[in-house]
Amino acid sequence: AESATAAELARLVSGAESDIPLAAAALHLARLDNPELDVAAYLAEIDRMARALLAARKVWVLGFRSSQSFASYFRWQMFQVKEDIALVPHAGDTLGQFAASVTAKDVVVVFALRRRPAALAALLEQVVRSGAKVIHVSDELVARHEGITWHVHCSCDSDRPLDDHVAVTAVCHLIASRAVELAGPRERARLTAIEASYAALREL
Repeated sequence: AESATAAELARLVSGAESDIPLAAAALHLARLDNPELDVAAYLAEIDRMARALLAARKVWVLGFRSSQSFASYFRWQMFQVKEDIALVPHAGDTLGQFAASVTAKDVVVVFALRRRPAALAALLEQVVRSGAKVIHVSDELVARHEGITWHVHCSCDSDRPLDDHVAVTAVCHLIASRAVELAGPRERARLTAIEASYAALREL
């Protein structure tokens, strides 16, 4: 099984860099260490997350303390194809305003890496009650919540004083990249308009 996984990984990365299916390649690489990993099932879940983000009325990206860095990064990535996406908390806003604004047609992406504020659990409960789909990205110490649509556990252990967040960055990249790959005509038109604006403004 290991040789078959290695052969498939080699096939996936053999083409041009722009043509490499990143999610599939990353999962096959992980399968070398964890042969029980079901690559097809994980790919299907990544697709469901990406499609939900694209179809949402609005996407809310939430993060406190160090987690806000990843929330901001993910929002920046998704903004290429999803215009209605907001970072929470925003300067001057309250969590109550955010919670009251979430609807069942929304997707809430929550970054909850250690150490988490005590109020996060109550906020998550209210978001779940709204009926919104939730993508919860956390370290491995957080128990799964049955009301959350997707819970992505990331290994953040490190032998250094600071946690290792490489896996969190990779998850951001995988989900956002897949959303771009699955983007429809409206989202692709937005990408084209953004590039045209760059040129007109001589911004880059």
